[in-house]
Amino acid sequence: MSKKLFAVLSTIVMFALLLTACGTTAATTTAAATTAAVTTAAGATTAAETTAAETTAAGKLIKVGITVPTFGNPVFARWTSDAKTYGEANGCSVQIEECQSNLNTQINQIENYITEKMDAIVILAFDPKGIEPVVAKAKAAGIKIIAHTMSIVGQDVHLGIRERQDLGFAIGKEAADWINAKLGGKADVAFLTLPTVVDGVDREAGMQDAINQIAPAAKIVARQMAIVPADGMKVTEAFLAAHPNIKVISCINDGGALGAYQAVKAAGKATDDFFINGCDGTKEGLTAIKEGGIYRGTFDLGTVDFGKMVIDIAKNLISGAPQEKEIQFPITLVTIDNVDKYLALYK
Repeated sequence: MSKKLFAVLSTIVMFALLLTACGTTAATTTAAATTAAVTTAAGATTAAETTAAETTAAGKLIKVGITVPTFGNPVFARWTSDAKTYGEANGCSVQIEECQSNLNTQINQIENYITEKMDAIVILAFDPKGIEPVVAKAKAAGIKIIAHTMSIVGQDVHLGIRERQDLGFAIGKEAADWINAKLGGKADVAFLTLPTVVDGVDREAGMQDAINQIAPAAKIVARQMAIVPADGMKVTEAFLAAHPNIKVISCINDGGALGAYQAVKAAGKATDDFFINGCDGTKEGLTAIKEGGIYRGTFDLGTVDFGKMVIDIAKNLISGAPQEKEIQFPITLVTIDNVDKYLALYK
């Protein structure tokens, strides 16, 4: 082949390749423009989704691990689920676990989060003292620690109640005030409790202090662990059989209280002077109060915002944005008089 012929063929090939490349670029540009137009017209992409997509594409997905004692507690189940939903719509990968009230299980979960290189771990501790070594290990790995409810050595942020007995005292005070106002200062009282975790022990101690101080003639005749409706109902049935004169059942959370509520109604004891209260301001507890019966009160702790709060805190810690180190839950009594305001928060 002559040099002249070779040069001509080479020129033809290069020209063909150039046309192909230009065509591909134009097609890609057109496709991108079309996609953008469709997305804009449909209005399908929210700001949060766009942020999450951009974060993921940039390789900056924030990894958050959450561990709590149990999903059996309606509050824990709700806020962890909310955190996962909110986080995954806002640039985070969120993993949630329950340790089933077992210290070693919670330690293993935190160990796994370290191995998975989480950016932040949210811990509602089953045993704050028992997890100190593994929390120190997480800190050494550069992981941010957010303590929910109970303080943890090594925490970056704590959200909860500084003195948990104060919350228990508020629960007990509502019951004691009822005893004095409606029952002449005397009543057989039962507690639904959670003695297996520090938070539960502290709440119960505060409840007892309130009864002893404000309604000293009242008698606490029964107490037993129950934090979910099924257990609350079963335990209350046993209480009423053993102590038929019980008029007051004060509970450390709404989960157990809801079961007590059903048991008392089923037993035909839901009289005008009967009293049940709970705590945490759950939607279910608020709905029971709205019925206007024997479920007299609960305490709002800002529960509806817990999930969003922990994710926002994690993002602030990782980005270096300003972040308070101590966030106190409100303690607000909710009764039939103001229940509509707090129910509206769940809509």
